[in-house]
Amino acid sequence: MNEVRMMITAMMLASGLCACDRAEDLPPDLSGVTTERLDATSKETWTYLDLDAPDAPDQEAGWDLKFQRQFVRVNGEAGVEVATVDGKTITQVDSPPDGAYHKDTGDEEGDQAFSRDDLWYDYDISVHKLAPKQRTYVVLSDQGAFFKLQFTGYYDDDGEAGHPTFYWTSFE
Repeated sequence: MNEVRMMITAMMLASGLCACDRAEDLPPDLSGVTTERLDATSKETWTYLDLDAPDAPDQEAGWDLKFQRQFVRVNGEAGVEVATVDGKTITQVDSPPDGAYHKDTGDEEGDQAFSRDDLWYDYDISVHKLAPKQRTYVVLSDQGAFFKLQFTGYYDDDGEAGHPTFYWTSFE
């Protein structure tokens, strides 16, 4: 079954018809989970998100994550750290993992928590499209709370790049 799915996906990618979200990888039960789509299209400014206070008018004041195009940064100076849980959807991660949390340590892409081990997305050069990998990130916020986040897309409804879309929630 996996081989058939991979063949169909490869054929769709080759023809340029593949959706950017991987619907088969999305969790079925999203109760209590926020779906976020950000406008991170600017190449000069960042879009900020404070997971502890997502409705606060000034997201830059207590930010945990910031986004610019496909780049994601964590507020390491404020103690924000990220762990990667590969191959699991947001609903399959029941508790924060022990150890292996990372902060941004520099300005290069490999120094970033969201790209330390591997980028959060796959890039298909034949159609120049990003597609999120099936993984969940666990974020330790600047307030010491744990959140989980799963990227689901990068394009808006019109196909414009720079709109990272993801599910996120706190641990119960």
